[in-house]
Amino acid sequence: MRCRPSSEEAARVDGARWHTVMWRITLPIVRPGIIVTSMFAFVFAWNNAAFPLVLSSRSTTTLPIGTLGYFATSGVTLELHRRRGRAGDDSPMIIFLVFDRYVVRGLTFGSVKG
Repeated sequence: MRCRPSSEEAARVDGARWHTVMWRITLPIVRPGIIVTSMFAFVFAWNNAAFPLVLSSRSTTTLPIGTLGYFATSGVTLELHRRRGRAGDDSPMIIFLVFDRYVVRGLTFGSVKG
């Protein structure tokens, strides 16, 4: 059985330099995975409440921690729930809508097609 060379090796044999191989072959292949990983990391950081609760001060709180602090001082109202939900969900939703074509490619990158 014969081994087939990878795309990077074939480009190097054809005379491409390492930065050309990186920009024209490797980056387009791994771009969906990088974008999806970045999106999930952003959403995790956006919704995280444990680390900012411990590591931030009153002047540098995140949206979830600021909302918790407001609930503790003034009580829970329906209007506040609406505003917080709108402000808290818009940024991740916009990011996922802009990069939605990469989500399916990035999540199914390693799956077997057949």
